[in-house]
Amino acid sequence: MTELQEKIASIYPEGDSGTPAFVVTFDPSIPVIGVPIVVQLHRIKVDTPYTLSFSITNDSGELVGGANQNVKIDSEAIKDDPAQLFPDNTVMVSVKTMIYPVNINVDGSENLKVSAVMFSDEMSTAPSHTYITTRPLPKK
Repeated sequence: MTELQEKIASIYPEGDSGTPAFVVTFDPSIPVIGVPIVVQLHRIKVDTPYTLSFSITNDSGELVGGANQNVKIDSEAIKDDPAQLFPDNTVMVSVKTMIYPVNINVDGSENLKVSAVMFSDEMSTAPSHTYITTRPLPKK
């Protein structure tokens, strides 16, 4: 039998409709943007504090943004919803985070790499990644 392990199941930038949006348009007169990220966590333990740590880097590897998000699923809050709770007291959950400010190149498009790591007192995951492309809005 394999041991169940907490992990980041997926990570993606969220668009206006809640679906993944891998292209972010921006106003060239504003040098920072916010990037909404959704992370789906697999089999995290209830009543255990986790930290999600995000970093965003540009093509040169320069850090242009970052954020931390604390996650703790309270067993009392889900005790009446057994569909959410696995027999080993773990859950799957989606967490939304707005990473702001993210410094961007206002002179043109660039590719940004978003990395996330989840850790607790007992464990740490390898980084999970997603990518976004920034695109300036046309000048009027």
